Amino acid sequence: MRHLHVHAHASKYVIQESKELLEAFVLISLGVIFYRSVERKACAQPLASASNGSDALLNGLSAAGSSSGRCECSADYVPRYGVECTEPWSIADCFYFVMVSISTVGYGDYAPTSSGSQLFTICFVLVGIVFIFAELSEIVSGLLAPLYTWSRDKLERIFPQRRIDLNGDGSADVILPSSKPTFYLKNLLMPVLLIAVSQMVSAVIWTRLEPSWSMWEAFYHCVITATTVGYGDISITTEAGRLFSSCHLILSVCLLAALISEVNTVAQTRASMIEKAERIERQCDRHLILSLDKDQNGLDMFEFVTGMLVKTEVLQEKDVQGFIDIFNQLDNDGSGKLTARELHLQVDKWQVQYAKAHGGKHPHQARPKKYFESRMLQRELVPTRSRVGVSEDPPHQPAAVVDAQPPAIDPAAGAMADAAAQEQGNSSS
Repeated sequence: MRHLHVHAHASKYVIQESKELLEAFVLISLGVIFYRSVERKACAQPLASASNGSDALLNGLSAAGSSSGRCECSADYVPRYGVECTEPWSIADCFYFVMVSISTVGYGDYAPTSSGSQLFTICFVLVGIVFIFAELSEIVSGLLAPLYTWSRDKLERIFPQRRIDLNGDGSADVILPSSKPTFYLKNLLMPVLLIAVSQMVSAVIWTRLEPSWSMWEAFYHCVITATTVGYGDISITTEAGRLFSSCHLILSVCLLAALISEVNTVAQTRASMIEKAERIERQCDRHLILSLDKDQNGLDMFEFVTGMLVKTEVLQEKDVQGFIDIFNQLDNDGSGKLTARELHLQVDKWQVQYAKAHGGKHPHQARPKKYFESRMLQRELVPTRSRVGVSEDPPHQPAAVVDAQPPAIDPAAGAMADAAAQEQGNSSS
């Protein structure tokens, strides 16, 4: 059963991620189509002949995304584009500009050139950052989560943390976190290594796509891109470079976002572990434990549990005392127990007060009902309703103020209803 549950959860996750990926693809395609139809640039230079097989492959990739053959010359282009001969942005250019925009890198080498295009860019960037980039970042984080978990588990086995078993049952009641440098190193080693390796590999690829770049310039460009600074001081001059940049920058920014998220998670986890360790330390305080017996008559289970929750600062004493006061108000007969009737009456009162405070809106999007008069009476006086296929739950009734005392129930009526139900059952059998 557990295997089926895990499989169903994984299938649901894949379907959800596929939907988000499809939404991102549709929005990105919309941006590419728009910029392809309205934006132009200076005509590209003819491609140089390839000197070897790898250069031929890169040039072929460039040619696939270029818009050669659509170069047009007109003096009207000079005021807007600064050149006389222009051609539309290639698909690679549009995709590159979309990725640079929604990732907030913004190199500045491509920009919208008309008021209409600028207005579209404003809207598209806002939507892209909130939806497209957020969805892509979530997908990357989800794919990397198993790797990060595996790395933490391996390092935890190698460098285990101190565990304390107070109850002697074999399981740790508290885990004492290691020193801050060690704790962060164990939990963030894999994310940091992944970013470092990906940027080094990307730098090597950049030296092939942009021959004028040195290895240091390529690595510098990768890090500046990953941090979304994007100075634009190192220009990408080839179509193949822009295509690779479109993928590299979104992956790098998502990896950095995942690292930042991991840092926050690790910090919160360590703070929670320290807080729990401090609670356990207070639990070992003899004076604190003895102070739980305020009346010096011994502790029952309720006094011990609530006292420990308060003393270890899991709860505040005023919160516990508030519920104790409510219990005492409902326990009219002093039996120390609450019946279903008393609980329903209290819920009715709470719902009425809630509705008054929220302009008549019920906490469950329905107006308060008298559960005692509706649900409880239906169960106690007419038990045959469920036997003839009629739902026990009565239809929603208009709100009414709950009386302080419940209406009296005629025992004879209940006995007659039970007798009728038994007679009906015998006749049907």
